[in-house]
Amino acid sequence: KNLRKFIQKSIDLGLRHLNLSRSISSLSGGELQRLRIAKLLLGKLNDIFIILDEPTSSLHPKECKLLCENIKNLTKKIQLLQ
Repeated sequence: KNLRKFIQKSIDLGLRHLNLSRSISSLSGGELQRLRIAKLLLGKLNDIFIILDEPTSSLHPKECKLLCENIKNLTKKIQLLQ
């Protein structure tokens, strides 16, 4: 169940092209960063401080839009917790 959620969140962040046969060393910096963001978005958000340093750097405009939408959703989720 958790793996399916992670895969869906990765797809939401524009990583549909990745497959499980890819090694970590073959991922671009942007792909790796979006996988980390997917993991954060699925985790518990209590007592966490997230700094996104140029999260859209070197992303295609379409991928940029997906990432921004997910960051907005994260902001809404945090506001609901307060």
